[in-house]
Amino acid sequence: MTASFSQFKSRYEKSKIKEFQNSLCTDPLVSVSIITYQHVSSIKQCIEGILMQQTDFKFEILLGEDDSTDGTREICIEYAKKFPKKIRLFLHSHDNNIFIDGRPTGKFNVLYNLFSARGKYIALCEGDDYWTDPLKLQKQVDFLEANLDFAICFHNVFVETKSGEKYIANIIPKDKENETVFSITDLARTNFIHTTSVLFRNGLIEEFPDWFFKSPAGDYPLHMLNARKGLIKYFNEPMAVYRSQIGIWSSTSRQVQLTNLVKVLDLLILEFKDDEMVTRNLTLQKYIHINEILLIEFENSRIEEFRKLLRQTVNENPEFAIYWTENGMNKIINDKNEAEKNLRLIRNSTTYKTLKKIGIFK
Repeated sequence: MTASFSQFKSRYEKSKIKEFQNSLCTDPLVSVSIITYQHVSSIKQCIEGILMQQTDFKFEILLGEDDSTDGTREICIEYAKKFPKKIRLFLHSHDNNIFIDGRPTGKFNVLYNLFSARGKYIALCEGDDYWTDPLKLQKQVDFLEANLDFAICFHNVFVETKSGEKYIANIIPKDKENETVFSITDLARTNFIHTTSVLFRNGLIEEFPDWFFKSPAGDYPLHMLNARKGLIKYFNEPMAVYRSQIGIWSSTSRQVQLTNLVKVLDLLILEFKDDEMVTRNLTLQKYIHINEILLIEFENSRIEEFRKLLRQTVNENPEFAIYWTENGMNKIINDKNEAEKNLRLIRNSTTYKTLKKIGIFK
């Protein structure tokens, strides 16, 4: 466990962070965390959307700049100089990157901001997204101040495509689309919280578990850990813009995204193993993503990869066969011979007898 900021820095900070010495208030009600890297074309709009917030409370902007080379860093320095009573600028170095699966990530930057936050509440906005409603923070803070049994609140967003077109995101599961109050059990079904929309109480996570630093994604695990401590409020109005296919995560291939999501879900399933309902929903979500990966492999004629993944998944998760036979197999098997071939594949697995016992194969 990494329990304190000092422990975190001792473990991961190889090069000292350069913090812009601005004269901010020491008791903000809200800390707004911006993580930015190579966002030269969007970071101004991101910062301006936060500076325009109309509030009856003080807030600070934590601006974590991750050693960009495209001019983003210079823009951040310019804003920090211009708004010394609002912006705390942290200039990061790649020396401190936390590697996951052999690849550098921005997780150090994210966690440095979270540990540095002095506000009672924390809001998030990545450097390629932006807020559009000047009362966004006020609305969210007012709600959490009046409802102590809620840990998180979030709202709908506009999704902006590469071509500049915008549409309202359909983020809530269809069977819950008329609801505005959710629990961790609902969140375990799917991550319906856009990062740029969220506000949560600071200090809900006493210690970040070690697996958090190995997770390919940080936002969903963060929301799940926070949701342990209270309910989730949804405002069904778009108050920000999420830019699709622009960020590092959203620009990766669908298959890579799904593979990383499965890894995240495996970590969450272990973390919440004592909560049967949450574990069940996380497991079902995992099966949905694996099923989509299988279909991608099949549709791209990577039959050997498809069979290898199917065999491996059934061996590791025997109950996945129930989900797959009901949701995946009937989408790709069009004739009896192909069906028999794939059933033989599973029969050759070490779990076939178990599957037969529980009635999956007659």
